[in-house]
Amino acid sequence: MLSVFVPAYNEEAALEGNIRKITAALKGTEFELIIVDDSSEDRTQEIGRRLADEDKRVKYLRFEGGPTRRENLAKSFREAGGEHIAFIDADLSAGPEYLAIMDGMLADWDIVIGSRHLPDSQTKRHLLRRLFTAAAGAFTRTYFNSRISDFQCGLKAFRREVIIGLSEEAGYDGTMRRGFAWDTEILLRAHKRGYRIAEIPVKWTEAGKSSVKPMRDWRMIPYVLALKKRL
Repeated sequence: MLSVFVPAYNEEAALEGNIRKITAALKGTEFELIIVDDSSEDRTQEIGRRLADEDKRVKYLRFEGGPTRRENLAKSFREAGGEHIAFIDADLSAGPEYLAIMDGMLADWDIVIGSRHLPDSQTKRHLLRRLFTAAAGAFTRTYFNSRISDFQCGLKAFRREVIIGLSEEAGYDGTMRRGFAWDTEILLRAHKRGYRIAEIPVKWTEAGKSSVKPMRDWRMIPYVLALKKRL
């Protein structure tokens, strides 16, 4: 079974429609879908609980004290009932049609990630964010001597024991300085452990409301610089 996690923060406008798109895309696949509410302040909680009441395949988890971006998501993985775990951003910048493909690939790989930077990928986003992503990715690949093309795409799938082990190894950052660098750290730790990582090209369209803020997320750089020593 595939356990799909959808991290959500203030997603009242799109949550219901996008959850239904995910369930439709997984028709024919045995799955459960877990909405992880990272302390939303809008109607995300009301909508998430109703969706869980209406569909037994859907679960709703809420955390307080956020938003943590990825810390509460990582804590939620132990709630998974499936042998495979995936997560996909609630705005569906990368569509849910890839989830079943990634689930099948986990028969041969430990981790499968979407990439916006492969030759067959198609990406639509604002220039500033495109430049920020390109610069951050180039720096990370050089600094850590990595061949991974895209650390930050919000579409990833893992064998259950792999992601739970990596999450526990990375720990919980109570300072919240790590932010979305969690994705980078998890993949770097996976590479160090010798896990088999596959990348697939995706069509990726920037949502109107993105939680990625270049000026804010530059603050993650000191964390990434220090990460090399910890690894």
